[in-house]
Amino acid sequence: MNKLSLILFQIFLVLILFTDYSYSGIVMEQMRYELKTPDKKDKGILLIQDNKMLFKDTTNNVSTLFDFDRDQMIVLDHNGQTFTVIDPKAFVKAIEDYTKEVKRMRQKHLESLPPEQREMVEKMIKKRELESGKNGTGKIVISIKNSGVSENISGYKASKYEVFHNDKLNEELWLTNDLNIQKELDLKKMSNLMTEFKKVNKRLGNDTVVNEDAFINLFANGGFPLKTVDRSFGETVYIEEVVDIRKEDIPEDNFKLPSGYKEKSVNELLKSAF
Repeated sequence: MNKLSLILFQIFLVLILFTDYSYSGIVMEQMRYELKTPDKKDKGILLIQDNKMLFKDTTNNVSTLFDFDRDQMIVLDHNGQTFTVIDPKAFVKAIEDYTKEVKRMRQKHLESLPPEQREMVEKMIKKRELESGKNGTGKIVISIKNSGVSENISGYKASKYEVFHNDKLNEELWLTNDLNIQKELDLKKMSNLMTEFKKVNKRLGNDTVVNEDAFINLFANGGFPLKTVDRSFGETVYIEEVVDIRKEDIPEDNFKLPSGYKEKSVNELLKSAF
């Protein structure tokens, strides 16, 4: 998975995870791996406190910080010692511009190919779009079903929910209602930030029809994902699971920018992601 996909995945993961906590701080350890290679695991740590969230990808040495009081997200590259402050609207615009440029370059390349080869490449592109879940109308209709199956994950009972894109299984969410996050996070501010990032798909031309009420009800009622099975990458299936949960005070320095880090623009971040 490239860096941009990783960043977008972190945005999605962190924003949907939370709805209801009541302690001084929460520390969660996570493992992420590909279904075919379960021995190769990426490790992550999630910190939640005072309306802030920090996801540390300890394998790739990248962190994503959310400050809901400031309606702000910051991506930190610890290897390069850089940080990027991301305003949702600016991020959407930057991705839109970058995607247009990629499409322009791809079209230019296609036009340089012999007719038979160009036709073959165009068919491959259309096939990938179909495999991504589009129903031929440019829309992805999302539905959620309770499977009725549950299991114990990290000491908590979790129920399995299945997310379908045009009747094709796209993701599995194992949610527990035994955790509580509301007092640690401002859900309204979090929801507003989440809504802005959801606009990425629409601005990129993906007129997605989302059953948003179903998602909201899942998380608004205290549902917290302890495990996700992501099938959106075709035959490559990614699993992310919480393996440990601790309640403890988290030093405020964890949510501050490290000293000596240099700022990198959103456009620079996107270019370096490939």
